[in-house]
Amino acid sequence: MSAPTTLASVGGSLAAEVTPERLLISGQVLTSGLSVLLETIAHTLTSAEFVGDCVLDERRVLTAQLRMLQRDAAVIARRALQRQRFGKHPAAEEMSTADEIAAHQSEGST
Repeated sequence: MSAPTTLASVGGSLAAEVTPERLLISGQVLTSGLSVLLETIAHTLTSAEFVGDCVLDERRVLTAQLRMLQRDAAVIARRALQRQRFGKHPAAEEMSTADEIAAHQSEGST
């Protein structure tokens, strides 16, 4: 049984968020499913597996979304403000560009 199916069977969910400053893994579950949630988090962090072209599909979607965002006036203004504040420091880059994501190779891919 897959992790989403296992968590759903006990009324739970799992989410991840990544920023330049942190990695956040969070989960919600009914009290009776806490052990299932903790096992799922442990499994996900130690031996994650991706089905088929899942990563490639997600990369295509993310790249398309980033290309649209890069044309948004608020995003352009925020990037300029961050460059002014932090110069070339990594904190100035709050999100990757579409080209960076498109060029990235997954582990094991060619």
